[in-house]
Amino acid sequence: DSEPVVVDFDEGAAGPARVTVGCHDRPGVLSKISGVMAAYGLDILDAQINSLSTGLVLDVFRVQDPHQRTLDAPKRRSEFVADLSAVLLGTRSAEELLRSKRASTMQVRRFMPRVEPQIVVDNDTSHDFTLIEVHGEDAIGVLYRITHVLFELGLAIHVAKISSKGNKVLDVFYVQTESGAKIEAGPPTLAVRKALLAALECSFESASPAEMG
Repeated sequence: DSEPVVVDFDEGAAGPARVTVGCHDRPGVLSKISGVMAAYGLDILDAQINSLSTGLVLDVFRVQDPHQRTLDAPKRRSEFVADLSAVLLGTRSAEELLRSKRASTMQVRRFMPRVEPQIVVDNDTSHDFTLIEVHGEDAIGVLYRITHVLFELGLAIHVAKISSKGNKVLDVFYVQTESGAKIEAGPPTLAVRKALLAALECSFESASPAEMG
């Protein structure tokens, strides 16, 4: 595998930035990318995730930093690319990177009413894929937690549509099992819902009252 190619950094004078990442497709790639973004304190506002027939993925993220730090600064951008490459190539884990940068990426959040998480597992809409809809509380790192759970469950994400509004997220994933099938109804579906709900609870509880005030 070659190193990931960061196709584009598009950051204006104000407002969210767009980061486009192209790399070889591999298990857990979205989880790894979103983990690096969480480590850098980037809030993912929306994203379009696509696995291409060429064996590559092309992921486009719209992000912002609540601390107003910028990826336009050459040093921070080069560090981001180096860490992203290391995590995608497996020479460093996203969890390790998150731990090392935790103090500098603590999220400052205003108090807002809590969003109760909801998980919908849909086997009817698509002929080939199970659709998983995740509704919940927005927070830096929530996409990493969600996609890490899907990776741990052996589910491959083929397409994802990520969006957030205010303190709410609505993420939709088109997934298949390791055998290329849909998730079976019954216990397998219940296991997915349980694991994702636990991840969303963990994301909510990880913000201390001081951060939320």
